[in-house]
Amino acid sequence: PFCFVFNKAVVSTQSTGDHPEKVFEGSVTDQPQLSTWVKDNCVPLVREITFENGEELTEEGLPFVILFHDPEDQDSVKLFTQKVSEQCQDQRNGVNFLHADGFKFAHPLSHLGKRTGDLPVLAIDSFKHMYLFPQFENIHRPGRLRRFVEDLHSGRLHREFHGEVFNDRKNEDSEPIPLPKDPKLAAKVIAEQQKLDRQKKDAGTAPPESVFRKLEPNKNRYSILEKDEL
Repeated sequence: PFCFVFNKAVVSTQSTGDHPEKVFEGSVTDQPQLSTWVKDNCVPLVREITFENGEELTEEGLPFVILFHDPEDQDSVKLFTQKVSEQCQDQRNGVNFLHADGFKFAHPLSHLGKRTGDLPVLAIDSFKHMYLFPQFENIHRPGRLRRFVEDLHSGRLHREFHGEVFNDRKNEDSEPIPLPKDPKLAAKVIAEQQKLDRQKKDAGTAPPESVFRKLEPNKNRYSILEKDEL
């Protein structure tokens, strides 16, 4: 993460490790431009959500695109971050890209009909409903993550929830998932695909209600310790 350095009328990031210093070249009185620059340069593209920062992230008012993962599995976090960087750089003003310890957040996972043995699991929480990314390994398919986010904004996910049927994507997953060049990652993709092929798909299951909206602050500004269990 970057640090701010405010020096009179100059705003910059502090040089850290492999990240050179970056200087804001616009006007510090232009708040929208400054806010965008700060978010692009000082806020990680994918952040971790915890019980400690959950309320703060919810207060930002943006739907969550959230990866639940085994805390020992950092490969899926790296893959998710890579795909967000490749496909969704321009989407971060409309959603928050997050990752979470799937063991600590087992309750939201159960609302999606998933268990810790199903990790990694990717979903969107719109603060009204939670929508499941059908199969995590589909993240390897070109543009699939971006389309998932766009389906939220276009209302398609909500319309599907209300029973509208779309026939434009039938059999699109019949083609094999492109395998990573890394043999270790390729073997992991194959194993996950085989596991999912043995499972019955919950076709037609309505998306559950949002769980993370319980973190939204109320008038009494309660702390997370007083909220329902997540």
